[in-house]
Amino acid sequence: MKTLNKKITLPAAFLVTAPMLILGGCAGNDTKSFSGDVTQGETQINQSITSEEMMQEHLDTMSADLTGLPEVQDEVVENSGVDESEVLAGVETEMVVEETLVEPVEKIIGFGFDQSDIDMQYTEMLIQHAEYLRQNKSLLLNVSGHTDNSGDSTYNKLLSKKRADAVANVLVELGVPEEQIKITGNASEEPLAGALSHREHRRVELNYQDQQIVSN
Repeated sequence: MKTLNKKITLPAAFLVTAPMLILGGCAGNDTKSFSGDVTQGETQINQSITSEEMMQEHLDTMSADLTGLPEVQDEVVENSGVDESEVLAGVETEMVVEETLVEPVEKIIGFGFDQSDIDMQYTEMLIQHAEYLRQNKSLLLNVSGHTDNSGDSTYNKLLSKKRADAVANVLVELGVPEEQIKITGNASEEPLAGALSHREHRRVELNYQDQQIVSN
């Protein structure tokens, strides 16, 4: 408890009249009233000091509790009998959810006259097919090359096979196992149904089969 020494300066008029108040028998009441005012003021100051001390003690207690939290948590995990690495691995497993791909819709790659080079516009399409095949190991992809009916049939057979090979090579480079790909060159023997020009026949088609059905 802090001690407060308060110096009180009395007015001169009070000093002159003080003996008269004592003689008149009024000093007791006035002194009591004055003394009570001083005592009340000191009590308020002392209470304020006490409240500050209590607040500081409360803050110190809270700080000590917060400082000890990590140690308590570590102790709980340590005494639980659970391997921390297994817990973290479980969390990572839940967070990593593999997206299930659907079969790509686009399945025809077009070619220019007497060309076997793949146009860049089909890059994203081939990436989608490669991802789908890597996720579905039981599927077999038929890569069939085609030409229009102009020119020599023998040459068209070779050209259609070359087109199919070009597509298959890209898929393999994208991570598709070779055993999931079947290549055929059909020349102009299977024209595209509903085609309005020769250009539409110059193509490679991608068609999926289940390998178990093929093997049976």
